[in-house]
Amino acid sequence: MVDDQDRAVWANHAFLVLYGQPDIESLGACRFEEIYAQAWRGAEPSADYARGVAILTERQRFSGAPYVLALPHNRWVRILELRGTQANGSSFFSHVDVTAARRQQDELRKMTRHLASLAGKDALTGLANRRRFDEVLEAQCRAYRQSETMLALLMLDVDHFKQVNDAFGHPFGDEVLKSFATVLTHVVQRPGSLVARYGGEEFAILLPETDAASAARLAEFLRQQVAAMALGNEHTGAVRITVSIGIASAIHCAPDYACATLVDMADRALYDAKRSGRNQVAVAG
Repeated sequence: MVDDQDRAVWANHAFLVLYGQPDIESLGACRFEEIYAQAWRGAEPSADYARGVAILTERQRFSGAPYVLALPHNRWVRILELRGTQANGSSFFSHVDVTAARRQQDELRKMTRHLASLAGKDALTGLANRRRFDEVLEAQCRAYRQSETMLALLMLDVDHFKQVNDAFGHPFGDEVLKSFATVLTHVVQRPGSLVARYGGEEFAILLPETDAASAARLAEFLRQQVAAMALGNEHTGAVRITVSIGIASAIHCAPDYACATLVDMADRALYDAKRSGRNQVAVAG
């Protein structure tokens, strides 16, 4: 309880424990701002404390409007002011420890962010998944239609991957895909680019502000890096893999159909690379 000058005149035991006060006399007719500062005495100053001070300094004292303040050691309290309830001008404050609920909310937010990130990530390789690729491709195509900026797409397929799985088992095949994904992420560092697992042993790379010639140079470098990979163990021996790559550029696409056309063109170029003997780069005409 506070008087008409907001000085503390009474508090129950729970309040004293919450703010580290030894007894009712220790309140000493202090304003709550002083009691709050005392609760933080000896604790490491933090942004949470600064926000709490700002709330107490700037808040409008509307009766019945709750607010939350931080306490030391990652604790939180919700305060409700009930003003004008007494004829002598005194008012009541309700202070509720909401630490458990606040921590649960924080954990829920963290879990939500984590699940959101997983929703766009391939579990095996850590790359963007097909869903994320489709979202980014659509956004990039919208930007292309509005500004006619360049956009290149590489579709990549690990050659004879089924034979690798059949010969050495799926666990080794998974290691091949993870190693392949590592090469892609190390090589593709262009701003705004996206490396994704399109499905199975097929991958996709989106390259904004990139023409077909630049994309072809990058693709050829990727092909060489993959061919130079040293894979295998004591059971498999040395295993060499290669990759076929198809390239399309949005500069050749009709603006209204850039998304579908770009993927189709890159797919057909990838098929041409495979039909020509694999371990090759083909550019859509």
